[in-house]
Amino acid sequence: MDLANRPYLGSYEEAVARIAPLLEPVIGNCATQELAPLRSHPHVIEILHLALEERDGRSSLDRTVLATVHRTVEEALPASENDLNGFHVRSTDPVVDFAFVGTRYAYRTTRASIDALRRSGYDDLGILDLATAVADANLWARMFRLVGLPPALFYLGTSGV
Repeated sequence: MDLANRPYLGSYEEAVARIAPLLEPVIGNCATQELAPLRSHPHVIEILHLALEERDGRSSLDRTVLATVHRTVEEALPASENDLNGFHVRSTDPVVDFAFVGTRYAYRTTRASIDALRRSGYDDLGILDLATAVADANLWARMFRLVGLPPALFYLGTSGV
């Protein structure tokens, strides 16, 4: 297997043109404007495009649940140094609680939280897809913050959710 880095041959405009149909229901015809921080990195737009396609075509989770996970992760990420300390109220919604704990301190996921997901109707595959969605949401939320993209761009790419 050849894992060598290769130059990305596509342009920013080509990458935006491919992803725009996925984002259009939410942001209208503003993809070029919204993705401008990535102008010098069209390969990242291509990665985002592939991630959106993968998320929408492969997850057993409903798009509303995916959007909930992404919103919860965005809200759970610390906004300041003061936000790192203190008591954080936990949600009674097992999906929101799982996403919050998975974002703030994944090592504190407990058997009780998994049992709560099971009582809510999630089987092993559903719980695995939730864990993947939490990890995915963390990756994109953190990257979007670093490059200055609107945080909701990824989770709102779920057909208007």
